[in-house]
Amino acid sequence: MNFLWYVSGKNAGNVNFIFKLISFSIYSTVGFHLNKRITFKSKSYSKTSYLQYISVVGLLSLIDAVVVSKLTLINIFSLSGTAWANICNLTSSAITGILGFLINKFIVFDNKK
Repeated sequence: MNFLWYVSGKNAGNVNFIFKLISFSIYSTVGFHLNKRITFKSKSYSKTSYLQYISVVGLLSLIDAVVVSKLTLINIFSLSGTAWANICNLTSSAITGILGFLINKFIVFDNKK
């Protein structure tokens, strides 16, 4: 996100939807394989698990983008735009990251299937 904010010169509002989409397209496929092999040590692979993973990550990315887009417009501490955008991004990513981990662990990569 910082790279995109720097290159575009924009860090607040709806532009974050586009930036999250770009980020999503980069990390989703790599994230699936790393989570499958390293984090959850899942032995099975199916198109269904990949679709589930992409759906979970996509939905959480959308939620994350909405939260970041809305929060960046409410700079309650009057910080620089980039500093506030980073705080908003970290907060939103932490919330959706924890939620994504739990969903992936207990649903997508559940080894009991």
